[in-house]
Amino acid sequence: MADTLAPQARSERMARIKGKDTKPELWLRRLVHGMGFRYRLQAKWDVLHLGRSWADKCQPRVESQEQVIREARDHLRNNPPPEDNSMISA
Repeated sequence: MADTLAPQARSERMARIKGKDTKPELWLRRLVHGMGFRYRLQAKWDVLHLGRSWADKCQPRVESQEQVIREARDHLRNNPPPEDNSMISA
């Protein structure tokens, strides 16, 4: 399929798309790094360190959908999201 936009217009549109280093991503990377986990930015989803000892301790959770919903509601009731939207980049 041929591009319907001129190269300059396509360049301007693509320049507005921010896919990396957003505020939520930087916050999460600092949090994960502070917890002692290391990762590479070249590949996506590289925080899965299956060889780590803590990964062996993770057990699959067998819960019903109602239990998961109840747990999520309880968590959000006890830990409400921030009101100021400071983690959302425009």
